[in-house]
Amino acid sequence: MTKLEELNRQITAAFERTKIGHQEWIDGTLELATALATARCEFASDNKFSDWCSKHCPDLNPHDRAALINMAKDPSVTRKVLEDTKRNSWKYIWEKEMKQRFVQVDTRDKPRKERKRSLTEVKEEAVAKAQIDQGKPRPQVAKEFGIGEHVAQLARAREEGRREGRADAEVDPSTLSRTAQERLEQAIRQQKRKLDIEFEWKVVAECQRRLETLALPSWVKKIEEADRVIRARRGALTDEEFQLIRRCVHPDSAQSASPEMRNRAFQLLMDKKLVLVAEPEMPTTAPTIPTTLAEWQAAAERETQRRREQRAASRAAREASRSAVRS
Repeated sequence: MTKLEELNRQITAAFERTKIGHQEWIDGTLELATALATARCEFASDNKFSDWCSKHCPDLNPHDRAALINMAKDPSVTRKVLEDTKRNSWKYIWEKEMKQRFVQVDTRDKPRKERKRSLTEVKEEAVAKAQIDQGKPRPQVAKEFGIGEHVAQLARAREEGRREGRADAEVDPSTLSRTAQERLEQAIRQQKRKLDIEFEWKVVAECQRRLETLALPSWVKKIEEADRVIRARRGALTDEEFQLIRRCVHPDSAQSASPEMRNRAFQLLMDKKLVLVAEPEMPTTAPTIPTTLAEWQAAAERETQRRREQRAASRAAREASRSAVRS
């Protein structure tokens, strides 16, 4: 068995151990960190090591893998942090609780040369606020603080980045306690129900608005047009029909009209009665069309009640008929 094969076996066993219990998770994490750090030394580049890990331990994402390798620098500190932490994400344990305890070194174990900043944190913050909050132009701020415009630009960019980070800070639920996670889930469910109810009411209100502003006015307009047509009632008879009726009723020609002609003239008069007789003397009956949503609902309820009464009357009639037959 090669060294990499043995390391692969150790990594797999340690990873499975982290799933058993809290104490086993701590011991397994330390073993996993040591095995990963040892395996990393066997590769000349990060890319080759990443390819090997993707093939042999795909369940470990790159962030957790990097965090575990960093934890292997000091196992005693790592154990103490793992025993005290309430987190279970290796990435966040390293970034939030351990990273500041270690001195950053490069791949050749030489201390990284820190770049000297031209401004202190307090002065940098003041330069940024003068530009962001007070709206002063960059040349004016640079002159007031005795710095270059490029330095003022960098101060503003850093402050904007910090503010954006504070505003959009991502909350990892796994970093919360169990009680806090339950409360967070409950709050999310309550907010979702509230949004669903608000959306439903908005839909109902929009439907009612469209019905009362679009559909109902259109119906009212059509009814008014039909009413105007009914009241006008012009051209009830054609010229041929008029001449036929005239011949049948004229004193000089009535005797010469055949029975068929008189029957046709009579039928024409009966058919045209509605348009020949004045509206006040023979009113046209038309159904009342609701014009609002409330009137539509009331009409629907009246129709439902009428049908119920009609069915009840039919049942009563059938029962009476059956009783009469029995007797």
